[in-house]
Amino acid sequence: MTFGCLGASQSLRLRILQSRGNMPLLSEQRKQILNVKRVELVESIQLHGLWSLLRSRKILTRPDEDRIKLNRTPFEQVCELLDHLEKRTDRDYDAFCECLKEDNQGYLVTDILLHGA
Repeated sequence: MTFGCLGASQSLRLRILQSRGNMPLLSEQRKQILNVKRVELVESIQLHGLWSLLRSRKILTRPDEDRIKLNRTPFEQVCELLDHLEKRTDRDYDAFCECLKEDNQGYLVTDILLHGA
């Protein structure tokens, strides 16, 4: 399949969209929140209770979780999780927020993720 004048990154994004049934990737506004508030998120998110919630919402697979856990520190693991989330959809971002709420980390949603940019 040829994508004409699209650049390599645009072409890849289009292929990802097509493979996900045209589900749009994460909005630029939400990517900006994840980037601008990254330090605060990395210092605040507690992963211990989140893993099974993230898998149950199909934000992560078991191999995704295992790959993220290869990072030595919790800070590095949260960084890797945020990188993973940036490649997902707005629906996954919303589900991530719900997981945080279910894990008693809802303040991160109200204080950072919904109003952060």
